[in-house]
Amino acid sequence: ASTAAFSPDGKHLAAFANQGDGRFRLQIWDSTSRRPLPEPNTIQSDAPTLPLFDQQNRVYVRNQNQEVVRYSIDTRQQQTLFRPDDIRDYALKAVSPDGNWLVLRLFDSREVVLVDARNGEIRLRLGGSETGTDEAAFADDSSQVLIWQSQSSGSQGSLIRLAPDSAQILHSFQADDAVSRVRFAPGYVELAAELITRRRSTEHRGAHPVTYLGWLREVYPEAGQL
Repeated sequence: ASTAAFSPDGKHLAAFANQGDGRFRLQIWDSTSRRPLPEPNTIQSDAPTLPLFDQQNRVYVRNQNQEVVRYSIDTRQQQTLFRPDDIRDYALKAVSPDGNWLVLRLFDSREVVLVDARNGEIRLRLGGSETGTDEAAFADDSSQVLIWQSQSSGSQGSLIRLAPDSAQILHSFQADDAVSRVRFAPGYVELAAELITRRRSTEHRGAHPVTYLGWLREVYPEAGQL
């Protein structure tokens, strides 16, 4: 099987399983009984990636038709959320907790885009680079998303407010180092975010984690005490 993901409630495990013909089929397991659930046989992929969950325990993947589909474990129903008309290759990076927003990395145009999952429209485009990496984290109430893009020369982040019909950049941040993980701090839905990066140390070999909590608070004081 490919890399597996647990649902937020810990009751289910999702992964693509190799069928032996170069294709992979999405499979769901009950984590308590350790038994597979009836398979969503129509969801297959020839380039499987990590399945993603929303807070309703629905699964999000990219299928063999290059579409983003949502699968409901309870109803065993699937829904196509995004069809790339002129996009040849992309990666599904993140899903909002309410399931209304998708973050995609477009490899051809080197962009990171925010997609409204309710209608499949791209609401916001962020320029990227060919060799850069991207991280994204949503607030617990899905009202904001922090997208961070890293390159060899540094990194930059965008804090974006999400409305029913729009996505607006609130603030932009920059750092000298690449960022390996971003997340909103628990209890601070509005503005607070924790940025984890790795910086070369002159005193120790290798890299060690550096937390930009104070730096973010200094740039954006409304974040409050973390």
